[in-house]
Amino acid sequence: MYYVRMQKMDLNLLAVLDAVITEQSITAAADRLGMTQPAVSNAVARMRSVWNDPLFVKEGRGVKPTPRALSLWDDTHSHLSAIRQSAFETSTAPADLTRGFRIGITDMMQDMIWLPLFRKLQIAAPWVKLYAVPLLRTVPDMLNDGDVDFVVDLVSKNSKQIRSEWIFDNEMVCAVRAGHPLCRKPLTMERYLAAKHLMVTISGATSGNIDTLLARKQLSREMTATVLSFSAIAPLLIGTDLITVTPRITIAEALRAEKLVTLDLPFQISHPQIGLSWHTRGNRDQSAVWFRNLLADFVRNQAAELSSAPK
Repeated sequence: MYYVRMQKMDLNLLAVLDAVITEQSITAAADRLGMTQPAVSNAVARMRSVWNDPLFVKEGRGVKPTPRALSLWDDTHSHLSAIRQSAFETSTAPADLTRGFRIGITDMMQDMIWLPLFRKLQIAAPWVKLYAVPLLRTVPDMLNDGDVDFVVDLVSKNSKQIRSEWIFDNEMVCAVRAGHPLCRKPLTMERYLAAKHLMVTISGATSGNIDTLLARKQLSREMTATVLSFSAIAPLLIGTDLITVTPRITIAEALRAEKLVTLDLPFQISHPQIGLSWHTRGNRDQSAVWFRNLLADFVRNQAAELSSAPK
């Protein structure tokens, strides 16, 4: 946790920090805050002086927060959200809302949040209804056509109509059962390729992103089994000598129970960015804004808890 001399700092900088990290873009943060891009850039420059850290580095067309920025954000984001919700005058108190929200969601995210989210709403807004909607089309199409109110999936590209807020990086890990023969020594590329592999597939395909990555190196692996749902991963790994690459959050309980372990891969893989997306027409809907803030914070907290599972 980092501390600064608060009496010398404009607290509005915390709102700018929150927006830039959420949007991972100076331009998008300016739109979110109703400020000009130069004004946000100036605020970032002031923050760098206050905290004596770069805070953001360029990545592609956007920016990426430094570890110091993320630490500051972890300490302040939930408080800013609480202040925004307290200051936001809803025409109907959450406890009295009787509406439903349609959420475009994958089976992985549904397994992670649906039960604890429903339990939370039973206390905060007992009459609110949750409707899970499969992601059968592109996120912009589903939001533009009103098929869903929100989508929890890969971060979407922001546009005038569609907004997407980064929530967490979905860490990918290589997992096997405890006591698996591959645990006896470091996992080399040769041993990895020789293993029997398991993969989640919605379409029925027997190859995925990792196979594409391996093909660029003129390598291939044997796909022994596929499943349609991430919830099937842990039981299959525990009962067999299969190996898989899966989001850590999907096997967190098995890792904590020491039934599964993770191995260091002999090659680099990316960690998908998960976000919350919505259509801007909902920005004036007070109950939707309340629910959106609740949902984003809830997913972020659940992901952080599950990501802390043992290696």
